[in-house]
Amino acid sequence: GLINRFYAQGDSHVTISGGQIGQLLPDDNAILAISGGRILLESFGSASVDIFGGTFLYGSEGRGNSTVTVHDGEFLSAFRIANDATGEIRGGVFEYGPQVMDFGVLSIFGGDIGPGIFVSLGQTVAAPRLIIYGSGFNHPYGDLSATSGTLTGVLADGTPLNTTFGRQVGGTITLAVPEPVSGMLVALGILLVPLLRMGR
Repeated sequence: GLINRFYAQGDSHVTISGGQIGQLLPDDNAILAISGGRILLESFGSASVDIFGGTFLYGSEGRGNSTVTVHDGEFLSAFRIANDATGEIRGGVFEYGPQVMDFGVLSIFGGDIGPGIFVSLGQTVAAPRLIIYGSGFNHPYGDLSATSGTLTGVLADGTPLNTTFGRQVGGTITLAVPEPVSGMLVALGILLVPLLRMGR
């Protein structure tokens, strides 16, 4: 069935695995895990949202000081991070490129990213930032100087990237080298084993 509006407030913990929600409104310190359903997500406050699946409708966004992490799922329109929210995209399918505005920060590590990545101020004083982790980009690493163009490369998860981008002056798009965290941990473990044996 259809739930027109669902609030998750206070210190609530909510798991959603299906159904249709006209407006899902996490707020305060709510913690949500979403693995299915057809949803319009509007996250506020200091809510924390992890998305592992589902279909997300027009207007889905993170606002306030909320944190939204996308591991998988399908976004039928531009996913947006705004106000002081923080977002991460590690997977999923995005019909259109995500948007960042105000003082939002969005990091992209993977996923199938559609055309139209856009960084806009949203207000008079703002500093939105988009960080894209990957390799083989057609622009140098660091902050893009161009305000529009085409961006190609390979994201950190190995997914090819071929999208268009735009940014207003004052907004930042940064191309970054993926941090080889797992490789560093393996190397550290190899180095520690002899030391631990010596200490016995």
